[in-house]
Amino acid sequence: MPIPQGSLERKTSFFLPLLLLDAPRRKGLELLYRFCWAADDLADGPGSPAEKHRRLKDFQREFAACLKGRPTDGFWRDFGAAVTTFRLSPEPLKAVLKGVTRDLGPIRFKR
Repeated sequence: MPIPQGSLERKTSFFLPLLLLDAPRRKGLELLYRFCWAADDLADGPGSPAEKHRRLKDFQREFAACLKGRPTDGFWRDFGAAVTTFRLSPEPLKAVLKGVTRDLGPIRFKR
C-alpha cells in the first residue's frame, strides 16, 4: 500500500501549522495525516468498488499488524511508534477506516 511520501509543503495548507510543533510532535502529526490521506485515496482513487474494498482490507490488515508490533514497512513502523509515543487510541483511527469504507457503498437519502 503506497503511503503518500515527500514533503507536505506543496501538498497541503496543513504544512505551516506543523512548523509550530516540536520535531517529535510534527513527525507524529505528519504520520497521522499520511494515514488519513492514504485511506481516503484508497476509497476515492481509481478502481472498481471490489478493488477498493480489497485494498482497504489490505490497509486495515497492515494497520492491525502495526498495532500488534509487527509493522510491514517503514511507514507502519514509524506510525506504530507514534501511536505508542503519543498514546493514541486506535478507535478513532478505526473509525476513519470505517468511514472511508462506507464511502464505497451507495448513498441513500431519507425521504
